[in-house]
Amino acid sequence: MKVVCLIKPRAQTIYFVNTIHELFPLSLVIVEVTGSHDTSKGFVGRVIAKIAKDGLMRTIKQHASHVLKQWTRSELQRYREDRIGRDFNHLFGGRWRRIDPSIRVVEVENINDDLVRRLVGTEKPDVLLDHGTSIVRDSILECAPLSLNLHWGLSPYYRGSMCTRFALLHRDPWNIGVTIHRMSRDVDGGEILGQGRPEIADDDLPETIEAKLSKMGTQIMAAALQRVKRGVPLRFYPQDTSQGLCTRVKDWTPQFERELRRHMSSGLGDMLTHPCRNALPIVTLEGDE
Repeated sequence: MKVVCLIKPRAQTIYFVNTIHELFPLSLVIVEVTGSHDTSKGFVGRVIAKIAKDGLMRTIKQHASHVLKQWTRSELQRYREDRIGRDFNHLFGGRWRRIDPSIRVVEVENINDDLVRRLVGTEKPDVLLDHGTSIVRDSILECAPLSLNLHWGLSPYYRGSMCTRFALLHRDPWNIGVTIHRMSRDVDGGEILGQGRPEIADDDLPETIEAKLSKMGTQIMAAALQRVKRGVPLRFYPQDTSQGLCTRVKDWTPQFERELRRHMSSGLGDMLTHPCRNALPIVTLEGDE
């Protein structure tokens, strides 16, 4: 069985790749490295080209926003990396630090680049897996008979990006979870194969919850691949995408981040005890308890 994987570079997705590779050797991993720049023009050349395209004030605002985001990330890293690193080690062992060097890896700026279509088309995988990339176009999905996505959210209640944070913001911890679904043009809207809810602790952070989601999702994905390898049909369930929320990264504002920090400042105990709603129905992988 030939398996190809598409990811963005995160600790959680690296764990996903390495764990799947141990069970079902991957023929190729394509990493979507967004935010890189064309270095051929140099920094000044890139800025001039951007001003010509977007205008002076817009370019200044975008650059200032980028610098602020980088500063915020470095501050968060200073305060959190030790704690998060310890939790990642506890959950993932050593599988999150780098992709297994025995795996063939290709980096691209855009997961829908024509190069990706050619690479996947040449590989002709039996299964195409995705964890964390941008929406993948049909021309790439058509290169594999089965395409599965690991989504940090319980579809259709939470689809898109920042789902864990939005659920925490809404004091909805019992509807935080992971969904394995067939990839489609709808954002996290493909037919559902299986879902799961993690055990959330009082001192969890969004990053550590998402690490638990990746670990649980990897287990569901591995069980599904085992069935594909044995020739056991997979059962999928359609979802009603009119339910719930579909959010984007840009929907998560600094005000929401501040509000979430206030919610979490004394831990998640009160939220877990007094959630805004109970756990909604989910789909488990057929045959699982």
